[in-house]
Amino acid sequence: MACQTGNKVGRYQGLNSDGSENPDVVFITFCRDGGLGVIGHKLSTGETCFFSIVDDGDPNNSPKPGENGYNEAWMTPSVVAADKCQNCHMASPFLHTPAVDQLRNPADTSESLVPFTGNNPYSIIGQEFHQPHTTNIQNSCTSCHRPQCTQHFENYPLDELTMPPPFQNATDFDHSSISDADRKAIRDWCNTLNLN
Repeated sequence: MACQTGNKVGRYQGLNSDGSENPDVVFITFCRDGGLGVIGHKLSTGETCFFSIVDDGDPNNSPKPGENGYNEAWMTPSVVAADKCQNCHMASPFLHTPAVDQLRNPADTSESLVPFTGNNPYSIIGQEFHQPHTTNIQNSCTSCHRPQCTQHFENYPLDELTMPPPFQNATDFDHSSISDADRKAIRDWCNTLNLN
Protein backbone atom coordinates (compact mmCIF):
# COMPACT_ATOMS: atom_id res chain seq x y z
CA MET A 1 0.00 0.00 0.00
CA ALA A 2 1.42 3.38 -0.90
CA CYS A 3 1.97 5.73 2.03
CA GLN A 4 0.72 9.29 1.94
CA THR A 5 3.71 11.61 2.18
CA GLY A 6 3.67 13.82 5.25
CA ASN A 7 1.29 11.73 7.38
CA LYS A 8 1.77 12.41 11.08
CA VAL A 9 0.81 10.37 14.14
CA GLY A 10 0.64 11.58 17.74
CA ARG A 11 -0.21 10.08 21.12
CA TYR A 12 -1.87 11.79 24.07
CA GLN A 13 -2.78 10.49 27.49
CA GLY A 14 -6.44 10.73 28.47
CA LEU A 15 -7.42 13.17 31.20
CA ASN A 16 -9.78 12.84 34.15
CA SER A 17 -12.38 15.55 34.77
CA ASP A 18 -10.01 17.18 37.30
CA GLY A 19 -7.28 17.49 34.63
CA SER A 20 -5.06 14.70 35.99
CA GLU A 21 -3.78 12.03 33.57
CA ASN A 22 -5.84 8.89 33.11
CA PRO A 23 -3.43 6.03 32.29
CA ASP A 24 -6.37 3.88 31.17
CA VAL A 25 -7.22 6.14 28.22
CA VAL A 26 -5.11 6.94 25.17
CA PHE A 27 -5.79 9.17 22.17
CA ILE A 28 -4.00 8.63 18.85
CA THR A 29 -4.08 11.53 16.40
CA PHE A 30 -3.25 11.22 12.74
CA CYS A 31 -3.06 13.77 9.96
CA ARG A 32 -4.17 12.32 6.65
CA ASP A 33 -6.29 13.29 3.66
CA GLY A 34 -5.74 16.93 4.58
CA GLY A 35 -7.49 16.57 7.94
CA LEU A 36 -7.08 15.44 11.52
CA GLY A 37 -8.54 12.18 12.81
CA VAL A 38 -8.50 11.04 16.43
CA ILE A 39 -9.11 7.64 18.00
CA GLY A 40 -9.79 7.53 21.73
CA HIS A 41 -9.46 4.14 23.43
CA LYS A 42 -10.05 2.95 27.00
CA LEU A 43 -7.60 0.11 27.52
CA SER A 44 -9.47 -1.73 30.31
CA THR A 45 -12.85 -1.93 28.56
CA GLY A 46 -11.99 -1.57 24.86
CA GLU A 47 -14.46 1.31 24.46
CA THR A 48 -13.37 3.37 21.46
CA CYS A 49 -14.40 6.70 19.91
CA PHE A 50 -13.61 8.04 16.44
CA PHE A 51 -13.35 11.80 15.79
CA SER A 52 -12.50 13.98 12.80
CA ILE A 53 -12.19 17.74 12.35
CA VAL A 54 -14.39 19.44 9.77
CA ASP A 55 -13.14 19.78 6.20
CA ASP A 56 -10.65 22.64 5.94
CA GLY A 57 -10.38 22.72 9.76
CA ASP A 58 -7.16 23.68 11.50
CA PRO A 59 -5.48 20.52 12.88
CA ASN A 60 -3.10 22.64 14.96
CA ASN A 61 -5.76 24.69 16.76
CA SER A 62 -8.86 22.54 17.08
CA PRO A 63 -10.66 23.06 20.40
CA LYS A 64 -10.99 20.18 22.86
CA PRO A 65 -14.39 18.94 24.08
CA GLY A 66 -15.92 21.52 26.38
CA GLU A 67 -14.00 24.42 24.85
CA ASN A 68 -15.67 27.21 22.87
CA GLY A 69 -16.03 26.36 19.20
CA TYR A 70 -15.75 22.58 19.64
CA ASN A 71 -19.05 21.76 17.91
CA GLU A 72 -18.13 23.93 14.91
CA ALA A 73 -14.60 22.53 14.56
CA TRP A 74 -15.39 18.80 14.76
CA MET A 75 -17.66 16.62 12.62
CA THR A 76 -20.80 15.23 14.21
CA PRO A 77 -20.81 11.51 15.11
CA SER A 78 -23.22 10.75 12.25
CA VAL A 79 -20.85 12.32 9.70
CA VAL A 80 -17.85 10.42 11.10
CA ALA A 81 -19.84 7.16 11.25
CA ALA A 82 -20.79 7.55 7.58
CA ASP A 83 -17.12 6.83 6.78
CA LYS A 84 -17.67 3.34 8.29
CA CYS A 85 -14.57 3.44 10.48
CA GLN A 86 -15.20 -0.11 11.68
CA ASN A 87 -14.74 -1.50 8.17
CA CYS A 88 -11.00 -0.84 8.45
CA HIS A 89 -10.79 -0.92 12.24
CA MET A 90 -12.56 -4.26 12.61
CA ALA A 91 -9.90 -6.31 14.38
CA SER A 92 -8.53 -3.52 16.55
CA PRO A 93 -9.01 0.18 17.25
CA PHE A 94 -5.57 0.83 15.75
CA LEU A 95 -4.09 -0.26 12.43
CA HIS A 96 -0.48 -1.40 12.49
CA THR A 97 2.06 -1.36 9.69
CA PRO A 98 5.86 -1.64 9.79
CA ALA A 99 6.03 2.12 9.16
CA VAL A 100 3.76 2.92 12.12
CA ASP A 101 5.25 0.32 14.44
CA GLN A 102 8.77 1.74 14.18
CA LEU A 103 7.52 4.86 16.01
CA ARG A 104 8.13 4.80 19.77
CA ASN A 105 6.12 6.31 22.60
CA PRO A 106 8.15 9.34 23.79
CA ALA A 107 6.93 8.77 27.36
CA ASP A 108 8.18 5.15 27.30
CA THR A 109 10.42 4.23 24.37
CA SER A 110 9.99 0.51 25.12
CA GLU A 111 6.41 0.87 23.80
CA SER A 112 5.16 1.43 20.30
CA LEU A 113 3.64 4.89 19.79
CA VAL A 114 0.40 3.25 18.63
CA PRO A 115 -0.74 0.74 21.27
CA PHE A 116 -1.23 -2.94 20.55
CA THR A 117 -4.60 -4.09 21.87
CA GLY A 118 -4.53 -7.71 20.70
CA ASN A 119 -7.63 -9.67 21.57
CA ASN A 120 -8.65 -7.34 24.39
CA PRO A 121 -12.31 -6.24 24.39
CA TYR A 122 -13.20 -3.76 21.66
CA SER A 123 -16.39 -1.81 21.06
CA ILE A 124 -17.24 1.50 19.42
CA ILE A 125 -19.16 4.13 21.39
CA GLY A 126 -22.01 5.93 19.67
CA GLN A 127 -25.33 4.68 18.34
CA GLU A 128 -24.37 6.04 14.91
CA PHE A 129 -21.56 3.45 14.59
CA HIS A 130 -21.92 -0.22 13.72
CA GLN A 131 -19.95 -2.53 15.99
CA PRO A 132 -16.94 -4.53 14.75
CA HIS A 133 -17.93 -8.01 13.56
CA THR A 134 -16.89 -11.05 15.60
CA THR A 135 -17.24 -14.77 15.08
CA ASN A 136 -17.32 -17.85 17.27
CA ILE A 137 -15.43 -19.93 14.71
CA GLN A 138 -12.84 -22.00 16.57
CA ASN A 139 -9.94 -23.16 14.43
CA SER A 140 -6.19 -22.81 13.96
CA CYS A 141 -6.62 -19.25 12.66
CA THR A 142 -8.80 -17.86 15.43
CA SER A 143 -6.68 -19.41 18.17
CA CYS A 144 -4.17 -16.59 17.51
CA HIS A 145 -6.00 -14.02 15.39
CA ARG A 146 -9.01 -11.78 15.71
CA PRO A 147 -10.75 -12.02 12.32
CA GLN A 148 -10.83 -8.93 10.15
CA CYS A 149 -12.78 -8.65 6.92
CA THR A 150 -12.25 -5.69 4.67
CA GLN A 151 -11.06 -5.08 1.13
CA HIS A 152 -10.53 -1.35 1.39
CA PHE A 153 -6.81 -1.73 0.69
CA GLU A 154 -6.43 -3.94 -2.35
CA ASN A 155 -2.63 -4.08 -2.18
CA TYR A 156 -2.46 -4.78 1.55
CA PRO A 157 -4.15 -7.96 2.76
CA LEU A 158 -6.30 -6.54 5.55
CA ASP A 159 -8.90 -9.13 4.63
CA GLU A 160 -6.50 -11.67 6.10
CA LEU A 161 -6.07 -11.76 9.87
CA THR A 162 -4.60 -9.43 12.44
CA MET A 163 -2.46 -11.08 15.08
CA PRO A 164 -2.46 -10.21 18.79
CA PRO A 165 0.75 -9.44 20.72
CA PRO A 166 3.47 -10.60 20.72
CA PHE A 167 3.13 -11.87 17.17
CA GLN A 168 2.54 -8.67 15.17
CA ASN A 169 6.26 -8.14 14.69
CA ALA A 170 7.02 -11.75 13.82
CA THR A 171 7.54 -11.08 10.12
CA ASP A 172 9.28 -14.42 9.66
CA PHE A 173 6.23 -16.40 10.85
CA ASP A 174 5.35 -19.05 8.27
CA HIS A 175 1.61 -19.09 7.62
CA SER A 176 1.89 -21.82 4.97
CA SER A 177 1.44 -24.53 7.61
CA ILE A 178 -1.99 -23.17 8.60
CA SER A 179 -4.89 -25.15 7.22
CA ASP A 180 -6.33 -23.83 3.98
CA ALA A 181 -9.72 -25.09 5.16
CA ASP A 182 -9.50 -22.95 8.31
CA ARG A 183 -8.57 -19.85 6.31
CA LYS A 184 -11.42 -20.58 3.91
CA ALA A 185 -13.84 -20.81 6.86
CA ILE A 186 -12.85 -17.27 7.90
CA ARG A 187 -13.15 -15.96 4.35
CA ASP A 188 -16.54 -17.63 3.95
CA TRP A 189 -17.70 -15.98 7.20
CA CYS A 190 -16.41 -12.62 5.93
CA ASN A 191 -18.43 -13.06 2.75
CA THR A 192 -21.62 -13.33 4.82
CA LEU A 193 -21.12 -9.83 6.22
CA ASN A 194 -22.57 -6.70 4.66
CA LEU A 195 -19.59 -4.35 4.88
CA ASN A 196 -20.60 -1.83 2.22
